[in-house]
Amino acid sequence: MKKTILLAEFGTARWADYAPAAGALEGELADAFPGWSVRRAFASSRLAAALTEQGHPTPHLPAALAELAAAGGALAVLPTHLAAGGEYDGLAAQLSALGPRLSALAVARPLLSSGEDCIQVARALLEGILLEEGEGLVLMAHGSRAAGMGPYRPLAAALPQRVALGAMVNGGPEAAGRQLLRAGYRRCALAPLLVCAGGHARREMAGPGPDSWLSRLRGMGLAVRPLHQGLAELPALRALYCRHLAEALAAAGLDSV
Repeated sequence: MKKTILLAEFGTARWADYAPAAGALEGELADAFPGWSVRRAFASSRLAAALTEQGHPTPHLPAALAELAAAGGALAVLPTHLAAGGEYDGLAAQLSALGPRLSALAVARPLLSSGEDCIQVARALLEGILLEEGEGLVLMAHGSRAAGMGPYRPLAAALPQRVALGAMVNGGPEAAGRQLLRAGYRRCALAPLLVCAGGHARREMAGPGPDSWLSRLRGMGLAVRPLHQGLAELPALRALYCRHLAEALAAAGLDSV
C-alpha cells in the first residue's frame, strides 16, 4: 500500500526562506516516518508556481489532493496551521470528501490544539529564541479575520510577561509594545510567529516604511532587534509537529513505518 505524508502549507515564494524552516521539517518527517513518502503542497497557487520555477516542484494543494485520491493508498496530512480557523476547517472539509477514495486517512491537528500544546510551544520559543539581557520579545502572528488574536490567547497565557504577541490581521504591534513597556522593558527582539519567514512577513515585520512593526514599535520608544527565523527552524517545534502526526496515525490505526 502506498503511504504518503502531505505537508499542507499556505506557501512561501523563496526557496531560501522555505529550506531552513519547512524544508527542515520535511527532512525530519522523512526520518521519523521511514515507511512513508513525504510531499509538500501549497494552498496558494501563485506561491506553488514560484517555488516550482526555482527548481523545487511544488503542486497547488487541490491538485495534489486530487492526484493522491486518484492513486488511493494511505494519506496522512500534516497542516502547518498554528491554530484552528477558517483555513484549517476548509482543508478538513476537502479531506473529508476525499476520505472514501483512500484506503486510510489521517489528519494531524493544529500546533496549538490544547493547553499542553501551548505550554510546549511556549517552552520551545523561550529555548529557541535567544534574548539578550534585559530584552523583551514581540512575536508577530498572522491572526484571523474572524477572531483576531483569539486563537493565540492560550499561548499568550503560557508565556511570561517579557514575551508579547500581536497579529498582522485585525491586530498590530501596539498592544504588545504596551505590555513590554508596562513590564519595564525598553528593548525587544521582534520575531515572526510563522512557520516560514517569507518576504511578505519580513516586509510587514521589519520593512523600512512607517507602517512596519519595526517602525511602529520604535515609534513607541522601544529599541527593536528584528529576527527572521521561522518557527520550523526550531527543533523542538519540528518535534511537536512530528508528535501531532504520530498521534493522528495512531488514531487512524496506521503505523509510522
